[in-house]
Amino acid sequence: MDNIKIKVSVEVTQQTSSTESRCISKLAAEFGGSLSYEIIESHVRSMTEALQEGCLLQLRRDEVLLKTADTPEPEPVATP
Repeated sequence: MDNIKIKVSVEVTQQTSSTESRCISKLAAEFGGSLSYEIIESHVRSMTEALQEGCLLQLRRDEVLLKTADTPEPEPVATP
């Protein structure tokens, strides 16, 4: 199988103590291939800081959003 390239958008700014390899390996296994990734948000210093045990994986076509379980969802904006 071809390598799968996925953009990883990270929405975590605080430092976390978990490793990145577990989540990345889990993703690669889900797709049955190897996985390359890049950081989009420049304020995140490293993937290790962005990922933790409770991360939720939301797959969207060619984009994978990694969110921590304690990151609140944005409030929906009511249109008048």
